[in-house]
Amino acid sequence: MDLDRHLFQAKMQMRKAACMFGWDWGPELADMGIWRPICLKGYRAGRIQELQIRQNHRFGKVELVCDIEWETFLPDTKCGISIYSPEGEVLCEEAAVDGHLTCMIENPRLWWCINYGEQPRYIVCAKLWHENEIVHMLEKKIGLRTLTVKQEKDCFGETFHFVINDVEVFAKGADYIPEDSLFGRIREEKSRQLIDSCIKANFNMIRIWGGGVYPAEAFLDYCDQTGIMVWQDFMFANIVTIWEGDERANMEAEVVQLTRRLQHHPCIALLCGNNETELMVWDTMEQKYKDMYVQQFEVDMKALVSKEAPDIFYWPSSPSSSGSMQDVENMDIGDTHDWNVWHGQKPFTYFRTTFPRFNSEFGLQSFPCMKTIESFTLPEDRNIFSYVMEGHQKSKNGNEVINAYIAQYFKFPKDFASFVYLSQMIQLEGIRYGVEHWRRNRNDCRCMGALFWQINDCWPVASWASIDCFGRWKALQYGAKRFF
Repeated sequence: MDLDRHLFQAKMQMRKAACMFGWDWGPELADMGIWRPICLKGYRAGRIQELQIRQNHRFGKVELVCDIEWETFLPDTKCGISIYSPEGEVLCEEAAVDGHLTCMIENPRLWWCINYGEQPRYIVCAKLWHENEIVHMLEKKIGLRTLTVKQEKDCFGETFHFVINDVEVFAKGADYIPEDSLFGRIREEKSRQLIDSCIKANFNMIRIWGGGVYPAEAFLDYCDQTGIMVWQDFMFANIVTIWEGDERANMEAEVVQLTRRLQHHPCIALLCGNNETELMVWDTMEQKYKDMYVQQFEVDMKALVSKEAPDIFYWPSSPSSSGSMQDVENMDIGDTHDWNVWHGQKPFTYFRTTFPRFNSEFGLQSFPCMKTIESFTLPEDRNIFSYVMEGHQKSKNGNEVINAYIAQYFKFPKDFASFVYLSQMIQLEGIRYGVEHWRRNRNDCRCMGALFWQINDCWPVASWASIDCFGRWKALQYGAKRFF
């Protein structure tokens, strides 16, 4: 039996987090069962199924176009919408004829990403009445803003950068993975602490990577509140899915449900079809899988997002340039994952020869601090070649590459603690080389984004993270405060 082939086909059809089956920073722990809250709800007279809110910005005003999907079980059930200012003042309160209402907001207070302005949020509340009693409500907090990606031909290729309220923004941040290998242990308090750490290090964007799980509402709400923009991948990572039959219907429902859930969050800057799947569609792959890829990510999912959340920019894959597997790694168009430093073992100075329009993945490994290492080792284990330490290094040649970079820039460390410290120094220096160079080249919008891999860990491990699984900052996170 060709086990690898069968596992490959199983993963193509199984809608579980890709990282559950192991990654080069995480263990193989495929879970089962329900790990988020679940409940049964009963309705007497009717219920509101969905509230879609669109924004039209013009002439210093914002027109809100609200559409409600609702069903009734009793006659004379009516629907209406109330809109409140950030201070709670009623701006509009009207019946929604056929579930539709348009309201003009005068003198709108715009939502901005962090360090560009404030984050005021308006409340849109859909209500069902029966016999003068409110029988169901659905409330959404929104930010009034325009936020999209600007793509225009220029002398370098084609721009790729975020524009909020007509202001161009250099995106600064990193990529986010699940906060725990056991998803049921992820807690709102820890997520808020992680986002606070990003804010302290001058991030303005987090990319939620497509090999994990979709964020909880509390995570997105805190990003709305604090002004952290979110690049949200759909959870398709590094593998082509079966886009036909029941599998397709299931994934279409997933796309629709997620898009509806996210469409009102002002923090959502982009919805991306997948992580590195376009990069993984090899020339040797069967044509039917190539056709499925294009149909799913460049046609059908784009149409679904456009229908459910027309105000959100959709990008088919990360990285991508022109689409359809054409010149995927072209730095002059689209976004880039550049792993020549680390996987290619090129020197840090290589970064200064590159001019990506938007670098959404690049990184170097380091070990967590000694206090974290002491949590899973005995004194005799504290050698990078010990059984325990090698078990906490999931990259096949990770220790070898860390050693090689230390040798390029430092003398050989005198002991294990010094080795751990220097691993964090080379991680910081490598990322700093890249980010500072790209920020110097933001003129003419040539380089307009740097999201390093990765913010966080899901267990104590040698990895690319700037914050370990206990929330302890590595040197890179401290360095980010300066280079961002």
